[in-house]
Amino acid sequence: MQTSEDWVGIEALVARYDVPKTWWYNRTRQKGPDRIPYLKIGRYCRFKLSEVDAWLEKQQMAGW
Repeated sequence: MQTSEDWVGIEALVARYDVPKTWWYNRTRQKGPDRIPYLKIGRYCRFKLSEVDAWLEKQQMAGW
C-alpha cells in the first residue's frame, strides 16, 4: 500500500531548516540533475519533505 505525502510550500522549508526563502528559491532556479526536487503549480513551488531531505543528504555526500 502506497501512502501519500503532503506537499509543502517554501514557508514550511524555512521553518523546518531555518534557511531563508531566497536560498530555497535559488535552488529551484538551478538547472541539471542537482536541482532541488519540486513541483511548480502556477507561481507556487511545492515540495515533499522526504524528497528535500534526500536531496540535502545527497548534496552533503557530494561535499557541497
